[in-house]
Amino acid sequence: MIYEHTDDTVIQRFDDLTSLAAYYEIPYTGLHHTLTRYNQAVIDGHDAAFAKPIVAQAKPLQAPFYALRLQPKAHSTMGGVRINPQAQVLRRNGQVIPNLYAAGEVCGGIHGVSRLACCAITECLVFGRIAGQQAALNSQ
Repeated sequence: MIYEHTDDTVIQRFDDLTSLAAYYEIPYTGLHHTLTRYNQAVIDGHDAAFAKPIVAQAKPLQAPFYALRLQPKAHSTMGGVRINPQAQVLRRNGQVIPNLYAAGEVCGGIHGVSRLACCAITECLVFGRIAGQQAALNSQ
């Protein structure tokens, strides 16, 4: 067997880089080059290509390799449209854009530069309610 599942659906174990590349349909040459470059950076104690810090405890990667498929998703945004306390969307100059309201993670600046984390639901509910009320008032 080329690999074994360490979790039925998530993580696979590969005895060599060739098997990993084949399983995920990654070009072996590029993967090998990347791993070689990374391992050299670990040995050197610094990453010359990306100026990435290498912690002193890092060790070169070698078989067996454990891998999983990751897919990007939006978990939290750190920016977005500016709104006022009435949930009205603001232009760059601070003027209100008539009849445009926003709430939730489309908004930026509610919590400064911190991600919303545990406050996200409250922020969405509060400003969602305000946006709905304001839109209803202004649609009459």
